[in-house]
Amino acid sequence: IYYSLFLLIVTTSFWIIDIHALDALFENMVELGKIPLPVWQGLPRYFFSYIFPLIFIAAVPVQIFLKPFSLFSYLQTLVLAVVFFLLARRFWLYGLRFYGSASS
Repeated sequence: IYYSLFLLIVTTSFWIIDIHALDALFENMVELGKIPLPVWQGLPRYFFSYIFPLIFIAAVPVQIFLKPFSLFSYLQTLVLAVVFFLLARRFWLYGLRFYGSASS
């Protein structure tokens, strides 16, 4: 999931020329994922769990070690990872159509 989110963000470099801040932006967003899961409620919890799953990057691995993880949770995580990978790949392939050499 981490790889897919990072790929989604850096793919925007096909359109944004100065991308130095994208890496820092992503790292700062990942820091949000380190906030414990019970702190997140309502819309922010849904957003950071499913739309931009920062919570999965940090909180889910910790949950696996702290308490039993249900089969449904494993499947949910696997599906989310596959969906984001396919989405990132598709966006990357779309971005390649707009690639212009840096030396031209």
